[in-house]
Amino acid sequence: SDGDVYKALKVYRAVDMATKIPAYWGPQPMTSGPVYLGAVILFLFIMSLFLIRGKMFVALISVTGLALVLAWGKNLMPITDLFIDYFPLYDKFRTVSMILVIVEFTVPLLAMFALQSLMDSSVSVSKKLKSLRYSLIIVGGILMTAILFGENFASFTSPQDSQLPEDIITAMATERVSMMQNDAIRSLLFVLATVAAVYVIIKQERRKFLAVGAIALLVIVDLIPINKRYLNNDHFVPKKEAMEIKMSPQDRAILRDTTNYRVANFSVSIFNDATSSMYHRSVGGYSAVKPRRYQDLIDKHLVDRNSQVYNLLNTKYFIVPGEKSAPQIYANPRALGNAWFVDSVDWVATPDMELQRIGEVDLASCAVINQEFKSEVEGKFLPMELGDSIAQTSYRANRWEFEYSASGDRLVALSEMYFPNGWSAKIGDKELKLIRVNYDFFGVILPKGSGTIVFEFAPPMFNLIDSVALFCTILILILVAVSAFLIYKRKRDER
Repeated sequence: SDGDVYKALKVYRAVDMATKIPAYWGPQPMTSGPVYLGAVILFLFIMSLFLIRGKMFVALISVTGLALVLAWGKNLMPITDLFIDYFPLYDKFRTVSMILVIVEFTVPLLAMFALQSLMDSSVSVSKKLKSLRYSLIIVGGILMTAILFGENFASFTSPQDSQLPEDIITAMATERVSMMQNDAIRSLLFVLATVAAVYVIIKQERRKFLAVGAIALLVIVDLIPINKRYLNNDHFVPKKEAMEIKMSPQDRAILRDTTNYRVANFSVSIFNDATSSMYHRSVGGYSAVKPRRYQDLIDKHLVDRNSQVYNLLNTKYFIVPGEKSAPQIYANPRALGNAWFVDSVDWVATPDMELQRIGEVDLASCAVINQEFKSEVEGKFLPMELGDSIAQTSYRANRWEFEYSASGDRLVALSEMYFPNGWSAKIGDKELKLIRVNYDFFGVILPKGSGTIVFEFAPPMFNLIDSVALFCTILILILVAVSAFLIYKRKRDER
């Protein structure tokens, strides 16, 4: 309550934001904390560079270096593009920094090898002392530079800070410098304590196991306080409380509507909070494995609350903060429904153009379609006429049914995500061609007349895989039963 940021926010009567402003000042768009290995581990890792040799060392150092380079992502695009284009499955990682998990394994492993070499009597004392001296110069030099001159090597601001007043940005930078220097001093103290323990290992044979125990304790004392900055008792609640998602008055009011629709809850952090999904089909929520195209919709349109795209998703209700923090419900009469006929097509050449245009055209009457589907759509439908209708009659996660009536061939757009692998659309026994419309949604051309359209998710190999799994389960149970009988029979014969 006495920091520069707190004092600056006090002028704006917004001191409650003091704990919410991020300490991170780097270029990553979002991060919750650093990959922290610990000052002790890193010091021992540097020692390993002078103590260890051999094929294992070369392999571990090579893998560590490669992982670090790949973690730079857009800061070293030639290497990143090389791996994305030519190394199978590399482009499936959600973020390049995930590869740092390799560094989190190899660096502590090399630190352990360094400790093993320090304990090895066949390694000369002079070599051990030289590695200790060089490591102290390197690590201690870096930390001292950060303490004395670190404020001159970075701006300590990030692009996200630009939305704040200048005096708050200045206060944030000042506090970030202080935090960096304090952590550098903290790390230097741990390094000096590690140097003392290593010196005991080298010089005093009888006390080396005691010194190793001291190093292990230093590692724990180093890591735990940093870890608790990001995961502590405040993040835990009783299981019963965590599992219970109470129905709010707003949820209860919306549930009076028995039709099929989506809800966008802006009274919470919409793309981080999934509680709305307990009672509604929600536009928001969070999952690290969402399809890339849906993430594009979020980044390009939904975060900016583009009404066109919320209508496209059949968002019939919005929950928004109201007076005195009581959430309010707003019904959206422009929600496009589960399916609707369109009269025309806006043809585009690239996915980027698709994504741009869905926020601009009137999607109630026009569909944005990539030219790759032109031969399947152009000239094969007519604008809707008075009396044409389409309505959803049944919805399950893997099966949707619609009743329709049309006086001619019609192009219909849906509010469901396009995923052709395993999905099919049929009228009776006649299968319809699935089309991607509006960047990431299903579309089909319906023939003149009336009937029931059934969308169903049934991967072609699913039944076979299900049968094989059932057979294997039964076989395992039989083998367990036979094994138990044979063991029982053998023991009975022995008796």
